Amino acid sequence: MQDVITIGVIGHRDAVITDSIKQQIQQFFEDLWQMNKRPIVLLSPLAIGADTVVAEIFLTQKLETRRDYRLHVPLPMPVEEYQTTFSPQDFVRFQQLCEKADKVFTLPTVTGIKQSEQFRQGAKYIIENSQQTIVLWDGNQNGAIGGTADSVFYLQNGFYRDDKKQKSIVTWTPPIIIQSKRAQQTNS
Repeated sequence: MQDVITIGVIGHRDAVITDSIKQQIQQFFEDLWQMNKRPIVLLSPLAIGADTVVAEIFLTQKLETRRDYRLHVPLPMPVEEYQTTFSPQDFVRFQQLCEKADKVFTLPTVTGIKQSEQFRQGAKYIIENSQQTIVLWDGNQNGAIGGTADSVFYLQNGFYRDDKKQKSIVTWTPPIIIQSKRAQQTNS
C-alpha cells in the first residue's frame, strides 16, 4: 500500500475566502497530486469558515478527478457540544460534509477544560499529524487560546506562548499560509 500524504487545515471561522484564494488552494492540491501521485488525506475539523471551504474544494477535486483523496474529520469535542458552535444552517452543512468524509472521529477529551482549550487540542492534533498545513490567517496575533494565531504560533515553534517548558516537540515544516481578510474581528 502506498504511503499517504497528510495535509491539515486551520484558519479563521470568519475568513473572507475570495475566488483567488480558492484557486490557490485548488492549485496546491493539484500540484501536490502531480508531484507525488499518492493518496492525500485532508485533516479538517470542518469548523465553519476556512476548514469547511478547504474541505469542500478538496471533495470537489476528488469527485471531478476521481483521485484517491480522503477526508478525515477529527472533532475537538463530542459532536453534541461541537454543534453549539454552529448556526443551525451551518450545522446542516457540517453534517453533509461528514457524510462525505472517509473517517469522522472525536479526539480524546479532558473533563473540565474550556472550549477554547478543546479547540487548541484539536489544532494541535492536526498540526502534529500533518506533513503540511494549509493556514488561512489574517496575520494578526491576538493571543486567544485555541484561535488561529495560537495555532500558527504552535505550528511555527512547536510550543504555545503560555507553555512553561517551551520545548519544541514537532518537526517544523513551513505551512502554506494564505493571507485572508476577516469578515469581522473575533477571537478565532
